[in-house]
Amino acid sequence: ELREMYGMTHADFRSADIIETGLTLDHDWRDSQGQPSRGGREILSLQYCRGVGRWGGSVFVVSRAEISHYLNIYNKRLLAIKIAAQSVDADDKKTPVLPFYLKSNLGGRDDLRGFLNNRLVDNDMTMAVIEYRWPIWSMIDAFVFAEAGRVYSSISEEFTLKNWHEGYGTGLRVWREN
Repeated sequence: ELREMYGMTHADFRSADIIETGLTLDHDWRDSQGQPSRGGREILSLQYCRGVGRWGGSVFVVSRAEISHYLNIYNKRLLAIKIAAQSVDADDKKTPVLPFYLKSNLGGRDDLRGFLNNRLVDNDMTMAVIEYRWPIWSMIDAFVFAEAGRVYSSISEEFTLKNWHEGYGTGLRVWREN
């Protein structure tokens, strides 16, 4: 569909690239990267993206905010909380159709684990996760989690706490110090 819209051959499509430039502020105050027992991490990112080659006129901006916090309840039993939001804003005149793989998405092993990779895709997304972890062995933890998320055409126009997709689960986590 994109190839037809832009009048691209298969070779043109393969040579279409996006150049990104941006700024990320990452405040990481966890006591350990591999298995934090307290602290948190805040990430604020803003990227300007411009197409080159056959995507020459495409322009869009990706902004993301993520907050994670780790609370040591008792003896390395911890509560992990994460809240994230992302917005992809395209210049409609220069970018009539933004490919799905450049949009915000939910699903997979990191975000909304109960859904397949990229199951939910749109311009903007929000999500929240709560996870309880406890040690099983030296570098193995067990966990239970509940998470919810939603994608939007425009978060500023459509944000609501209704119609969020939910995921629940349990598992084992193998980790290293770094």
